[in-house]
Amino acid sequence: MTEVHLQAINETEDTWEPLKKDGFIFPDLSEKGQKRFLNYFKKLKNHFSVTENFRVTSASNFSSDCGLASSASSFAAITKCAEKAFKDMGYTANNEVPMNVIS
Repeated sequence: MTEVHLQAINETEDTWEPLKKDGFIFPDLSEKGQKRFLNYFKKLKNHFSVTENFRVTSASNFSSDCGLASSASSFAAITKCAEKAFKDMGYTANNEVPMNVIS
């Protein structure tokens, strides 16, 4: 299971921080991993025409040894969290489905 939180921030770009939560593994994303995660989040923001910036915090109970399962869980969680948050903020998705969003 992966948990993601979004908090609007008054900064020039989105940031990522580990979420400290009992029962979850303290995530240790490399700089490359953080960039990949935040680039994907930026594509989600673009899909909803969101201009605000956010602090993204996340944690998982998947071991890094799980490889693809851990990554897939994280991307699914950020997608679900962002979609709900953006809709709650009054944004609607663009009609086009984004292609190659994880690249």
